[in-house]
Amino acid sequence: MSYNVVVAEDHEKIRKKLVTFLRENGFTIMAEAKSGKEAKNHVQKLRPQVLFVDIEMPDGDGYTIAKQLRLQMPDLLIVFITGKAEFASRAFDIEATDYIVKPFSQERLYQCFKRIENSIGITETQSFPRLSIRSRNSVEVIDQEEIVFISSENKSTKIIMDGKKEIRTLEYLKNLEEKLDSALFLRTHKSYIINIKHISRIEPSGQTYIVYFKNTSKMAFVSRTHLSSLYKRLQIS
Repeated sequence: MSYNVVVAEDHEKIRKKLVTFLRENGFTIMAEAKSGKEAKNHVQKLRPQVLFVDIEMPDGDGYTIAKQLRLQMPDLLIVFITGKAEFASRAFDIEATDYIVKPFSQERLYQCFKRIENSIGITETQSFPRLSIRSRNSVEVIDQEEIVFISSENKSTKIIMDGKKEIRTLEYLKNLEEKLDSALFLRTHKSYIINIKHISRIEPSGQTYIVYFKNTSKMAFVSRTHLSSLYKRLQIS
């Protein structure tokens, strides 16, 4: 792999360690930054493929900088570096490629490299197949990426789309699950399948967990038996 990278980390020892390891593994370091302002300037000027950024830096938080850059450069891959695992839910909001908690091991960085490689491959080459849904007397053909989640209620199945559209079908949840791309979708409950790209945050609620999404007020649920699978897909330890 050989990708152009900007590294923003105010702790010099950690930054140098990361930069050295990235170079040893074929990455091209376009610039190093010790502050959010430096990081923003470097990314806007150099247009790297990947930004490694500390969430907490002296002149403000890296999350805000990353969010601004995401609007300017939708294809920029963002990897957050932080000492606090509780910030993970914020990373979902801007579809961060990875979220690494300090101190990190070489094995953890190799996992991150794989995610970068997969993400760039998806951006450059992958298109997900469309899905045909029988709804009443018609058939709707939809893009899988636009599905937020699918739920089973009563004797029908409801598909929540990005943009607040809902589709109801008599197809069983299990039948739809077999048609969905496993790179996007995950069963989180006996009655729910969710698109992990649309997640904004996850919160506990009694014996289950609630999943919130970016462009809808609708919510889905995660059972305790499926929580570890979801966290594994999101690389939350």
